[in-house]
Amino acid sequence: AIGSVASCDCNLGIIRYEADFDQYFLNVLEGNGILHRVLWEFKYELIISKNHPLAQKEVIRREDLSEYTELLHGDVSMPFEFDDAMRIQTHTERHRKIYLYERGSQFDLLRRVPTTYIWGSPVPDEILERHELVRRPCGEDGPTYKDVLIYLKDYKLGEVDKAFVAELARVKEVMSWRE
Repeated sequence: AIGSVASCDCNLGIIRYEADFDQYFLNVLEGNGILHRVLWEFKYELIISKNHPLAQKEVIRREDLSEYTELLHGDVSMPFEFDDAMRIQTHTERHRKIYLYERGSQFDLLRRVPTTYIWGSPVPDEILERHELVRRPCGEDGPTYKDVLIYLKDYKLGEVDKAFVAELARVKEVMSWRE
């Protein structure tokens, strides 16, 4: 997204990153002449089937998940220095994982294979109910993530852009069930 905005392939982009890497991303944005606006800050939550063996627990600890299969988005990429660190961490962990490259199927998999789980941003109750899912906090306090709108310094937001940003704010309110 940063490359597409910097090269003028698109006018707006949205990036998501862990807040601990804020300074790195702000430096990259500034170096590319890109302005940013934080849209949302949140913590990932555990999303599981209503039929998951842990669904009745109010708070789940990471060690509770060791015998279950984690669903991960395989299309997430980070700058190489972070990506290498994540790859090392992934190889040292010893639990089962399935990488998804098509996000539309994640909720169906969670519902149909009730021993799976996924970490994700807040999901509206209506979607959770439709797919027979529940969200649970994890006992450990995980990292905070940011969704950030980006655009070139000399780009002036038009009426459609402003309507898009207003819609993002409306959707955020629907999804910010814990804020």
